[in-house]
Amino acid sequence: MTARRRQARRTPPAQNGQVATEYLVVVAAIALALIVPVNGGQSAAQLLATAIRNFFLNFSFMVSVS
Repeated sequence: MTARRRQARRTPPAQNGQVATEYLVVVAAIALALIVPVNGGQSAAQLLATAIRNFFLNFSFMVSVS
């Protein structure tokens, strides 16, 4: 009975390739969205890095004050 379960759970090789293709498309779309410049000529990655930098700058200031 366990042999039947193992055999039923196998995925066809074509599906494994399809998953890899879908993953590649999603990763490429996310990378493109982070690289393409938005308002002000900065990319989303640059805006995110600036926001994180400002957060930690303000956080460290508040920790030093308190």
